[in-house]
Amino acid sequence: MLFEPFQSVVSATFWTTLAKKKLDDYRLKSDLISLWGWYEIGNADLKQSPLLHLDERSFEEEPVEDGSMWMRGQMILLNTLDSFKQYDRKKLETGFLQSIKSKEQALEAFPGFVLVCYADLKKHIFFYHFCFPIIHQPELSFEIVQNDGPGITVFDPCSKEEAFGWPIRRLLSIHAFFGVSGLNLSIQRSDTTKHIGVKINSSFKDSYILGWEKNETGKVGPRVLDLSSLIDPEKLAEDAAELNLKLIKWRMLPELDLKVISSCRVLLVGAGTLGCNVARGLLVLSL
Repeated sequence: MLFEPFQSVVSATFWTTLAKKKLDDYRLKSDLISLWGWYEIGNADLKQSPLLHLDERSFEEEPVEDGSMWMRGQMILLNTLDSFKQYDRKKLETGFLQSIKSKEQALEAFPGFVLVCYADLKKHIFFYHFCFPIIHQPELSFEIVQNDGPGITVFDPCSKEEAFGWPIRRLLSIHAFFGVSGLNLSIQRSDTTKHIGVKINSSFKDSYILGWEKNETGKVGPRVLDLSSLIDPEKLAEDAAELNLKLIKWRMLPELDLKVISSCRVLLVGAGTLGCNVARGLLVLSL
């Protein structure tokens, strides 16, 4: 069986919503953040690659009922560019495998995607890397056989006749991890329903995680998105000053009342050696 992986499509509204939530809600937290992504069912006439979309609705507690196929995922939001560049993907993969306790739990809780990212809110540049994790084993393979009964229904994002989408591979790999030798599937696409049987050939050892997305160069690696050109320079300066204040509050003065600071007005007479330094300090405090 051939499988076609997802390609991520992230709307600008996702990043602007993330920037606001980083300032107001997430702050310096490094906890896993629950997200939703959505995809469309494959259509042979469109012949497009399977796309996973994220937008401002991805932060909702429950998916929006709009006819799309919603998939739960997780986001790891890092606080520095260095921590993003040095992020230990192997540790994350090991954590995935260790968290699996049962087939039912894995089918329910194993994330459909993971987004590791860092947001430079002063420059509005976003560094990110997607993983669409599946469990793999040496010599693991899947073979189509005759369907011998009712199957599990799967909504397939792939449009190619000879291939299948990542949700199907994810489902099969979880069953293979628990020693299941075969599965019946009902593959739902927008224009067809295909009933197949799948024989699972598994080695039952040395499982590991696959699924990290390739970047624009065709190699596995992160992507960079620069939204600074879409944002007004005055608004950019205002957001940077607000971020400075919030960082002071989070890291040094938790009791600092930002509303009082932002409502202050200062008259500065003279802009010599002393006045210039005072002015810089006032700008940092968004005054």
